[in-house]
Amino acid sequence: MFASRLVFAASQWLLLVVIARLTTPHDLGLFTYSVALISPILLVTQLNMRAFMATDSNDEFTFADYLATRIFGIGLALLLIGGIALISGRELAAIAMLLLIASYKATESLSDVFNGVLQRNEHMAPIARAVSARGVTAVICMLLALQLTGSVLIGVGCILAAWILILIAHDYPVSRGQLQGPLFVPNPKVWRVIRACYPLGITLGLMSLRINIPVYIIEAHMGIEEVGYYSAIAYFLVAGNIITGSLLQTAAPRLARIYRDRDTGQFSRFLSLLVLVGGIIGLAGLLLAATFGHWILATMYGLAYAAHTDVLVWIMIAAVIGNLSQFMGLSLTVSRLFRFHLLSQCLGVIVVAVLSWILVPSQGMIGGAMALAAATTVTFLCNLVVTRARVIPSIRSQGNRML
Repeated sequence: MFASRLVFAASQWLLLVVIARLTTPHDLGLFTYSVALISPILLVTQLNMRAFMATDSNDEFTFADYLATRIFGIGLALLLIGGIALISGRELAAIAMLLLIASYKATESLSDVFNGVLQRNEHMAPIARAVSARGVTAVICMLLALQLTGSVLIGVGCILAAWILILIAHDYPVSRGQLQGPLFVPNPKVWRVIRACYPLGITLGLMSLRINIPVYIIEAHMGIEEVGYYSAIAYFLVAGNIITGSLLQTAAPRLARIYRDRDTGQFSRFLSLLVLVGGIIGLAGLLLAATFGHWILATMYGLAYAAHTDVLVWIMIAAVIGNLSQFMGLSLTVSRLFRFHLLSQCLGVIVVAVLSWILVPSQGMIGGAMALAAATTVTFLCNLVVTRARVIPSIRSQGNRML
């Protein structure tokens, strides 16, 4: 699974490289700005159900409940994004870009709920195949479209077609074999699932919003071309999140079982190991950025992007702290303290919004990266405090009662 997430991260990265190399920063900015607008909406409506499914050790809901809720969420997200597209006042090509990207992200969202069944049963190989296939086909589709037509829009449409095929030909039939019970029931517990998962969804949406707020403010103050430069560099952070996300998804069921068994020592040791691994991954990325940042940006995107190495260093500082925050936050997920996740992300959004508004006009893109690093620090400290003050004492006290 880890290898597949690496393939997906590299593929999404290569997708940006292909667009940067074969088009202009304006085209790349239009693509990445559309993704930045869509992502928080889709993530909120997804409710992060896959994390809930993977840690639902008591079978609180059936798969039919989860699937009905995901379909409802996708429909709501597409309606919201369609409304934004209509009132945005942008040119037709930009609106089409927004809607097509939303559609292929929605397809991925539907695949995600099927993969949740496999993850819960710790059958990770089929998920790995699907993740790798989506990453590779996205690059191939965009590369061929740009070589043949020069249109990013056509490339996005080809990605949508390829991901629909993966859903129909792989994700559904493989996951169906792991299911117990029907796909659909007359009265699915949609509202109960929403009530249980909405803090996770809002939290994930806020995480995406926290990352993307600098993009919005850079576009407002500096224009869509600067968004292209910033987003290409900021993808180093997104790529790191994809890698650590795969580790989180793999580790979540085990940490949930340890929490259920009320083993305080094992819980603390395993959580500490996860945080250490996340920190090491982040520090390795920061060292590479500080040492070879100019060469990396020039090689991947071109010399125009390499002029912003200082932005890359600050992005990687945010990545180090973000890794620590994500792994520490897993303890809040398995202990179902979702409201504290929500609190930490709300604080992070406020910090990045305020600092970006202050720093971007005067410091440019590096101001957005600095604001992001500060906000990530706030979320990590919140997760650390809650884990030490609430999660560990809760395990200890409930374990003593069981004795």
